[in-house]
Amino acid sequence: MRSTITCHSLALVTLAGVALAAAPACDKVKEAVNKGKSASNKLKKVTGGSKGKRKSSPESRALAAAADKMNAYAHCLNRFGKTVRRSERRYLQWVDPKIGPTGKERHVFGLFQIQGTIATCADKVAKVKGASPSMPALEESAEAFVKALRPTKATVDEASAYYKSKAYTDDGFARGKALHPKLMALFDNFAAANRAFGKAFDVQDDALTERRIEHERKARGKTIRYHHMVLMQRAKHLIRVAGSASPMDLKDLQVDAVRSAIGTFQNVLAKARREANAAAKAFRPGMGYRGVHKAGQELLKAAKAMLRRRTDGKVFTGKELQLKSGNAKSLVGHPAHVMAKYNDLIGASNRLSFR
Repeated sequence: MRSTITCHSLALVTLAGVALAAAPACDKVKEAVNKGKSASNKLKKVTGGSKGKRKSSPESRALAAAADKMNAYAHCLNRFGKTVRRSERRYLQWVDPKIGPTGKERHVFGLFQIQGTIATCADKVAKVKGASPSMPALEESAEAFVKALRPTKATVDEASAYYKSKAYTDDGFARGKALHPKLMALFDNFAAANRAFGKAFDVQDDALTERRIEHERKARGKTIRYHHMVLMQRAKHLIRVAGSASPMDLKDLQVDAVRSAIGTFQNVLAKARREANAAAKAFRPGMGYRGVHKAGQELLKAAKAMLRRRTDGKVFTGKELQLKSGNAKSLVGHPAHVMAKYNDLIGASNRLSFR
């Protein structure tokens, strides 16, 4: 079975204590990126002072610099990881990857053009290379990602125009047949670069998030802000281990890891709710924690349903998938359903407003 481009969970760097883990796997990406743009300004306000106007501390400035650098990388991952994968999926809806177009297909859907400007991504990657803090593995994987993206976009866009114009009716699919092996090689090459970039990003993001949580603890103590940051980090971990599953039969699901992540998230969700109830004045009027808690409960419910389906050995039937018309995120027990609930939690977190 050929490997496809993985659409994984990314956690954008945002302000300490309000909106965290804001790059859900392929949904709400633009919203998350926009919220991440103001991260550095908001982080600069986080220090250990107890009263009056807060001054920027060396640690908060360092966190702000790291946030800016990570958001540059998040832009590329979020902008192109999904669109390339979407185009590949469209192409493989009607073409056998091992054979290519034959001219006898019942439907010719072509493939989607890859939207976005590579120059913007490349400029961001070049701008933050070597900038503090040092992230050599991430910088290297980002450059490899851009290098793989350039020929992929060029060839996919060429093929997209070819099929959109129905030029295959004039040349008997000759050009389409010639483009096929090149497309497959480029899709595979980009998938590898995308995975490596995503993994390197996750390593840095996890380290930075833990650093921000510790900074918050030292600056303000274990307040509701702190507990909310821990909650969102644990939610992100749950999504990562849940994302290991094959979407059809869940056979690759790491059962023990998912069960452990569910238990941890359930505990920190209850803790955050208790702290929120005890610190109602920490929120701006009308901005309580109820929405976050409810979204967290829904994520728990979805993750447990997926785990239960895996342990019960229930495979998704063609009828189930057909009834959902390909909208797997509405199918209870499916990894996409869990991801959808995570995205809802991200939205609730982004709407939080502390005093």
